[in-house]
Order: sequence, then C-alpha cells, then structure tokens
Amino acid sequence: MREDNNDVQSSMKLKRRTLVALILPTAVAIALLWIPFGFSLHGLIEEWDVLGIFTISGPVLFVQPHTLLEAHRLRPLTVFPHALGYMLNPDSFDAWHWILIAILLVKGATCAYIGACITRSLRWGALFGLLVLLYPADTMQLSFRSQHINMSMALILLGSAMLVHAQTQAPGWSRRLGIAAAAIFMLAAQLMYEVALMLCMLPLLVQWCRHGFVGAWQVVRKNPWPTLAWLTAAVSYVFYVLYASASGGDSYQQTITDRHAPFAALYRSLPRLFDTGFARALAGGWLDAWGMARKEFTSPWYLLAFGGICALCVLLSPRSRLPLLPGSETMRQDGGPPLLRMAAMGVVLLALGYVPFMFSNSHLQISQRTFLFASFGAALVVLVLVIGLGMLLRPLGGVVALWLLSCGAAAQLFQFHHYIDIAEAQRKVLRTIVENYDADSQGHRSLLILDHSNQLAHVWMLRDNLVHVLTYLYGRPIAPPEICLMPGGYWQRMDGLNRPGRCIEGADEWSFTYADAPSGIPPPQTKPFARPKSQMQPLVIDIDGHATGDPALDGYRQRLQEAETPVARRYRAILRQTPAGGGDRLGLFKPAGATASYRWDFGTWWSLEKPTRGNGWHEAEWMRRHLRYDAAAWKSQEHSRLLFPLESADKPYVLSGRFDIILSAAIQSSLRVQVNGVDLPITWGQDLRFVASVPRGALRTGINTIEFDSLIDPAASGLSARLSEFEVRPTRD
Repeated sequence: MREDNNDVQSSMKLKRRTLVALILPTAVAIALLWIPFGFSLHGLIEEWDVLGIFTISGPVLFVQPHTLLEAHRLRPLTVFPHALGYMLNPDSFDAWHWILIAILLVKGATCAYIGACITRSLRWGALFGLLVLLYPADTMQLSFRSQHINMSMALILLGSAMLVHAQTQAPGWSRRLGIAAAAIFMLAAQLMYEVALMLCMLPLLVQWCRHGFVGAWQVVRKNPWPTLAWLTAAVSYVFYVLYASASGGDSYQQTITDRHAPFAALYRSLPRLFDTGFARALAGGWLDAWGMARKEFTSPWYLLAFGGICALCVLLSPRSRLPLLPGSETMRQDGGPPLLRMAAMGVVLLALGYVPFMFSNSHLQISQRTFLFASFGAALVVLVLVIGLGMLLRPLGGVVALWLLSCGAAAQLFQFHHYIDIAEAQRKVLRTIVENYDADSQGHRSLLILDHSNQLAHVWMLRDNLVHVLTYLYGRPIAPPEICLMPGGYWQRMDGLNRPGRCIEGADEWSFTYADAPSGIPPPQTKPFARPKSQMQPLVIDIDGHATGDPALDGYRQRLQEAETPVARRYRAILRQTPAGGGDRLGLFKPAGATASYRWDFGTWWSLEKPTRGNGWHEAEWMRRHLRYDAAAWKSQEHSRLLFPLESADKPYVLSGRFDIILSAAIQSSLRVQVNGVDLPITWGQDLRFVASVPRGALRTGINTIEFDSLIDPAASGLSARLSEFEVRPTRD
C-alpha cells in the first residue's frame, strides 16, 4: 500500500513538473513583454467602434442578423472578448490587458504541449511555444484590435492539444468530457474567426508527424473519437456559414473579396503565397526583427536578458519521460519523428494559415493579423532548423535559439511600443477634447473641431471613428463631430477617392462641401450641407495640440477629477494619466522627441506605419523590396503639407528627400517646396531625389511645416506624386 501511495505521489509530482515546464517559459516571456509598458495601451481603431456600440446597445456576446454588427454574422463571436472586457470593467482597459495576457498564456502553453508531443521532448516543446508567441512575421499580436484573432487561435490550439492528449488517454468520463470540451473550443474558435477552420486538422497532423501514415492510421482507428470531434466542429461551422449567409445583407467577407469569382482571385494571387507569405514568415520577419533590435533600441541589454531568461526556462525543463506526454521518450532514445516530416507539417500549416487572406488584395498588402495563424507552421519549420543545428553541434543550436528568442522579443516589444505611442497620441487629443466639451451642458450643439495641429487627419488618429470614441467616453450618444484641418479648412469626411472636402465659415453658418470630382468620375451622391453656428460648438486645437480652456467649464473640469459619472471615471482611468516615457518606463527605445535633425519616411517596418500629421496625403502604401518593405504616400491635393517637430540649430539647413513616383514631367516641373512659408528652390538628382538649401532662421524650435505644391493629374484620380521620405539636417561647420 505504501509503495502504491509513493507511486501516486511520484506521478502527481511529475505531472506538476510537466505543467510548470509547459507554462513557465510562456508566463515569463509575457511578463517580460508587459514590464516596460504596464497597462498603458488602450483602444486604437475598431476597439473604439465596438465600445461605442456597447455604450448604446450593451455588450454583444453573439452577433445577430439585422443588428449594427450583422456584417460579421459569419463570425458571430468576433467581439466576444471585447464584450467580456467591457463587462468586467466598462471604465478602463485593465480587464482587456488581463484577457490578452490569459490568451497569450494559453496560446504559448498549448503550443509547448503540442511541440513536446511532436518532438517527444519537453525542452523542444517549451522552445516551440516561445517561438510561436514571439514569432516576428505578424505585426498585430499585441493590440486589442486582434483580441478576437488571438483568442480564436488560442482556442483552436487548446482544443487541438486536448484532442492530442485524448488520443492516447485511458477510456473513461475524463476522456469523454475532454473530447466534448475540445470540440466546443474548436467550434468557438471558428465562430470567432473563420481562419481557424484551416487549423482544425492539426490533431491529425500531429499524429502523422509522430507516427507516419501507417502509425497515424492505427492510432486513429484504435480511438476515432478525437478525430470525429474536430471533424464535427469543422462541419458544424460550415453548415452555420451556409445558414448565416442566407440571412441579412452583405457579410464582411463579401466586401473584401471578389464575390463573383473568389477562387479566380485566389488563383491570381497564388504567387503571393510564396513571395509574400513564405518569404515573410520564414525570412523577412526575422530580418525586420534583427533590424529593430539594431536600430530602435537604446541598448541590447534588455533583449539579451529577455532571450537569456527564456532560454534558461527552457533548459530547466525536465528531460525524463513524463506522464502528461504520452509516448514522451526523449529524441535521443528513439530519434523522435523525422525532421523532414516536421518540416513538411510546418509548411502545410503555414500555407493553411496564410491562404485565407489571399482572397483579399487589401490583406496581402499588410502584415497585421495576416500571419498570426501562419505562425504555428512557420515556427515549426524554424524549430526543425534549430534541432538540426543542435544535432550537428549543440552549442550552435543553443546560440541560434538564443538569437531567435532575442530577436523575437525585439519585434514584439517594438510592436507594443509602436501601438502605445499611437495610443498616447490619441490620449492627448482626446484629453483636450473631453476637457473642453461638456456633453451635458453643450450636447445640444454638435462639436466642430478646428484642428491646427493636423493630427486628426489619419485613420490611426480617430479621423473616421471619433464619434464612437466620444460616445463611449461620455457614456451617451454623441452627435457626429465635424473635423476641419486648419488653416486650410480641409473637411475630414473623405470621398470615394480618399480626398477631403472643405469647411467654409460664413457669417452665420458653417458649410461643408465635398471635393470636386475629377473629370470622368461621377460626383459623390452625398450633397453639401450647412449648419447654423448656433448649432455647433467650436473647439480650436492649436498647432501644439492644446486648446485654450473656457473658464466657464472650470467646474466641469473639476467634476472630471472627482465625480462618479461615466465620463469622469473614464477620463481618470484612460485619459488623465500619461505613462512615464509614453509607456516606455525602462527607456528601451530611442526617444522620438524634437532634435536638431528630423527625418520622415511614413513607416520603417512593414505595416507599422506612422500616422501622418498634415493634409493632402493618402494612407501609406508598402512596396516590397526583396525581403524588406518601404512605405510611401501619394500626394492627393495641389497643396499638401506635413508638420514636424524640431529643436532648431542656429545655422543653415539642408532639405533632402525622394519621390518614388511622379506621374508626369509637367507635375515634376511644377513642384514647389516651402518650409514655414519660405520658398526653397529644389535641385533634382537621380531616382527622383531632391535637395534644397534652407536659410538660417527659416526653421524654428517647435512645430514646423513643409508644403509640397504641384499640379495634379485628373485622369489619375487627382494624384500627382508619391513621397517616400524627406529629411532636414543642419549644415556642417
């Protein structure tokens, strides 16, 4: 009896060690990601939209037809994680952070378990879990925009891990309940994000990778219930899609694909699977991660510590056979599955995770969310490389693993930093608005924002969804505000060509008109309109982003500090506190403040574009240059401007820059450049590069403006040239 008790205790101890080995590396990595930033991230784009909807109609746990979110009825659980965060804490984003942390913990730990089952090694499994978590190809894992995508992937991986475990589990109620729960998780993952359907066969691929075709068939035939579970989940979702497609209007999926010939569009984009999907997942992402580590961080100490601590957690994982891993003999004992089979499995899963985005050309142009589901397969291919190098020379495998973990950490940390920088810029603008607009006393007048800072000109800076943000912050419906970029009076309601209209101030009213349609293009259906000044509440934001406070609102501003109204609670929790260092509490990144030189390039790393501060520019476009991507933006008005900060030196400056496209020689010859109103004669060089001398005193300390004036091409939808970069720097003594 005593021996039996000892065996039970020993078995339970081994199980606990196994769980720790699977969870600890992921938990440590997540903690190291959050330590520099805390909970300073808040909503960016779609998060504000759903919060505005929740404010009006309550949290939406399941999307119904004929509702505000009916376009997403094919993924009815898409806002479930956002609704859960809102229900847990409606006045801040703290609950959203905890949900994202929990999702990433499940994601990394389940990948570690699946990796351990494939390799028969807890250490390799732990490394695999970290590689999936830190994989650098995607650029939207650490934002609340992708909360539902992350949860969907975590659920499909959790269900797969449970079915892999159930495949060799002893019969009984525990196995039956586990299989049923796994099927529910896998179905929920697909109802949350349809791409999860492509990973449903993961449990079967794990068995094939471990045992080969014959061995996998024998395992499945001996216990078919796990296979029937994932098949049932997949078929159930397909039937749901057929049912939901028959009700309501166009779905979101129809709006981003060629509804008449979707598979023809897929066939046309098939080469992109290799030159974009595979190239980015297997090489380009790591190249960017290495570049971020070298160029964006003040020093490498935190990255090396991050990689070293994670590597130490992997090395501390036990090497012996453990009961939670059926057939967990070490690779040294039986050789493990052939590496070629692992690589083939990784390639298949990489392709399956990326192919759904190839139906949409717009998704092929970005790396946000498009590589999250491909990361499992890509990380498996990389793991094969590390294992192979380790077999040739163990220290070499260790060095490569440390490099991968450190570079992956660099990519994830910089991504986090990038989105927090945008959140901080939004926070400052929203704080200015909320402090100077009392919806209770002024709500009968719609808000008119006269933005001299030109920050509200970009989609990342709330240009298109400010009404949803304000509805949430004030806890009540808010009339859509009108945004006018000053001093030009450019109205930020874009037409079909992404051009602004004009705000025209009269004696007693404001008029709002759309841009004139170029020749050959039908004019917009929406007509100009005017509103009496008595129905509008003007708010002037100066060039530095501040507003002159109305003394009549001093009492309202005091209530924001202490009252228990929705706007006061949300102001204190979201808007009032500015994180030290803009969220970078450890000083990891090179400061972005004003210096004696300034360079602008619309974005350095693919899909991590910088919000443009100015007017007359399209959103940034990304052009592939082998494994790297460069950003540029079309000049879409005759008069286009950019604002930039500078700590001016008391000396002449040199302005240089490059257009990568100019549509005609006439446009090039008409191009004029001004800095703070001073004309600068430019000299053209090779590859559409230009240079100009800036006289002493033309630039000032603070915010400066650079203007590009030129003809436009009406036949090209009013475009003229595409700017890649510009730089101002003082001349050398």
